[in-house]
Amino acid sequence: MAQQPYITIFTFTNRKGETRLKSTGDVTKFTNRKGVRDDKETVEEYGVYPDIEVEGMGRLVPRMMYYWWTELKDEIDPNGKVVGANFFKRDKKKFPDIDILGRYEELHAKFDGEE
Repeated sequence: MAQQPYITIFTFTNRKGETRLKSTGDVTKFTNRKGVRDDKETVEEYGVYPDIEVEGMGRLVPRMMYYWWTELKDEIDPNGKVVGANFFKRDKKKFPDIDILGRYEELHAKFDGEE
C-alpha cells in the first residue's frame, strides 16, 4: 500500500506584508524562496495532515483549512474568499445537531502531525 501524501497548512507573508493561508504537499517550495531566505518573506507552519477522506464528511484538508482560517482570520489579509467555507456550510447542513467547528478541532487533534 502506498504511503498517504501529507499536506502542510501554513501562512505565507509576502514582501508587501500581505499574509495568506496556503496548503501544499511540499512546503520547501516556499521555505526555500529567496525572499524567505533573505527575511523579506515569512512562512509559518500550522499543521500537517494526511490527504484522506474522513468517514461521513469527506476530504480532511479543506476542513482543516477552514479550521485554521477561523483561528487566524484576524492575521490573514482578506482576499475575497474564505478557504473551505463551502465544506463548512455543507457539513453544517448535513449535521445540524453537531458543533462543526468543534468537530474540526477534534479532527485537527487526531490527524495533525501524523507524518
